[in-house]
Amino acid sequence: MTAEQRIRSLDLLRTLAEKAVVEVRMRQLQGARPTFSRAMMTCTVNRDRFLYNDFGLHTFAGHGQLSEKGVWTNEIAQIIISLSSCLEWAEVLSNGTKEDHLKQYLGNILDHAFNRSDVSISVADQMREALVDRPADDRNAFAGQLVKVSLRIVGLVVLCEPLSLKFDDLNLKIRQPVPTDFEYTATVGIEHALADDRSDAIGEFEGNFSGVKDVMKIIGWFRAILRLATGKAVKIRTAICTSVTLRGELTNTICTNENPGRPSFAILTDNNKEKFKIACEQLSPRLVSDQFLEENTRVDHLATGYHRFSDALVKQGLDDYRIATAVTGLESLLVRENDGRKGKKYQLEIRLPTLLGIVGFSPLDVKALISDAYKIRSNFVHGDNKINANLSERIKGYGGPEGILGKCISYLRAVLIISLCALPDKRNRLSLIDNSTIDSSQQSLLETQIDTIKNVVLFANCVYSEK
Repeated sequence: MTAEQRIRSLDLLRTLAEKAVVEVRMRQLQGARPTFSRAMMTCTVNRDRFLYNDFGLHTFAGHGQLSEKGVWTNEIAQIIISLSSCLEWAEVLSNGTKEDHLKQYLGNILDHAFNRSDVSISVADQMREALVDRPADDRNAFAGQLVKVSLRIVGLVVLCEPLSLKFDDLNLKIRQPVPTDFEYTATVGIEHALADDRSDAIGEFEGNFSGVKDVMKIIGWFRAILRLATGKAVKIRTAICTSVTLRGELTNTICTNENPGRPSFAILTDNNKEKFKIACEQLSPRLVSDQFLEENTRVDHLATGYHRFSDALVKQGLDDYRIATAVTGLESLLVRENDGRKGKKYQLEIRLPTLLGIVGFSPLDVKALISDAYKIRSNFVHGDNKINANLSERIKGYGGPEGILGKCISYLRAVLIISLCALPDKRNRLSLIDNSTIDSSQQSLLETQIDTIKNVVLFANCVYSEK
């Protein structure tokens, strides 16, 4: 459009915005307070696609899930419909502005009016400038250079000063949330209410991201680090992504597949902050592969062990199902197929106590528990969920099914960390464990291999507690 048309369009946009705000306020004064649906739409797709509806932007973020720009209820939708009959609306459109873009702009203005927060002149001017001559291909917050990702971490409580970490070329800060982290804004478009106890943590990544797929990888990678470091069901609920595009700075929200619920808490304090930092730094280089993401298509014993650990830790369901899941995760790491007459149960009963004894677990206790847990696993796999009287009496000593589940998860976490960080090759790992039972030099070698990550294995048991 010409310079003259541009100036005229900006004036008309201001007029339309003022009319929209007046109409909203008139309805409020008359006692008919309009309602606003902060609806969330979720969908999993195999590729990225970005769509507009009449009142906002839908972002389908690869295998991740999405949030949508606010969907107005019928009452407020009528306001926009009434404005569309204005001469100003028609003139702006005739100057080359798309109707979808115009509705989105007015929706942003109405957001502020609805929340009783007037848009400053400078902000309104920026919004109008962004609308006029808006590039056709700049339709989402991931179209430009992505510069910052803020993650909502459910299940991690920060009771200390912000903690800074550096992972490769990414900088990360973990801190307490503030109300504005969850405040509804016109740029994000979706409200995620701050938890009543205000305990969720915020993780802020800054670095080089190629787009939304990179963000999904970061979510999966960092979630794995947190779960292994803390031994708790920590979840990444949302990611708010900030990018720089031709329109300036934009934000959008990605929602993960996980229902956060209210998992057991990991507590980060001044006393354990440095230990937590070391744990994260030791785990991070071992979890960079796509195979540790939820959508992985590659399967090996390490990926299988991690996903079984994560499922047993997070997924809700029968205790015997989760026990069976944890035991099969241990099998993936410690059992060798076609191992002569050594059955899977026998291999676990020998190797698991040998390995965990080095990091402070009682070998006899481990052997007794895994024997009973394996029976529960076999019953479940073969379709019999009943626990016989003898076994039921024995597992009371572990605190019942919940107690035996907690122990199995703890064992799997320890073996997984050792396998990832110290003994990644399965054949060498099993040979070294077996040989250590009959040769003192092999036992010393095994202890030396594990010694560098022993503190990471023990970290969760020593410094984390229920909130």
